[in-house]
Amino acid sequence: MKKHTLIVTLITAASIRVCFCQSPTPSPTVEPLTVCKHANRDIELYGFYGTKEIVTKGVATVPMNFSERRQFLQITQSGRTDGAKTDVKLFEKQEDGSFTVTEWTNAKAQGLFDTIERAIIDNKGYHCVGEKCKALLVEKLGPGTLAPPLKAGASPEEAFTPSVQWNTSKDDFGKSIVILTC
Repeated sequence: MKKHTLIVTLITAASIRVCFCQSPTPSPTVEPLTVCKHANRDIELYGFYGTKEIVTKGVATVPMNFSERRQFLQITQSGRTDGAKTDVKLFEKQEDGSFTVTEWTNAKAQGLFDTIERAIIDNKGYHCVGEKCKALLVEKLGPGTLAPPLKAGASPEEAFTPSVQWNTSKDDFGKSIVILTC
């Protein structure tokens, strides 16, 4: 009798486990994924500090192929002691291969990079990190303004040097960070 009870218990336990582990419907708390070619786990960051000339050269050489990315952002900050001037740009790919550019100029962005970094790490590759970063920018900085689009086939120099040129004077020491989100 004990053998039969044990067998029935094992079969019941296995059936219950199958029912709970193979649920055909997703949990209602799970966000739908935005499909990204880089699957939210291939985030790259490039940072450059120095004079305008050094930072310009650095951002112009970011090794990326725009056609492989759906979204990326750039944060450029001057190092002036009279209050840092920050320019933030969010690039979003369009169907024709060009990118819309949302820009926040003279942004009050103290701690922004740390907040973005924390969001990327906390995301752990589960959801679209590009959409998370976009929502964070809008939450922290407001809606931003549309800048001229970036044409399909543009180079990193065309994408990233205008922000450095606008934001820093010749001898100013500043930084520009490019984050390839998805």
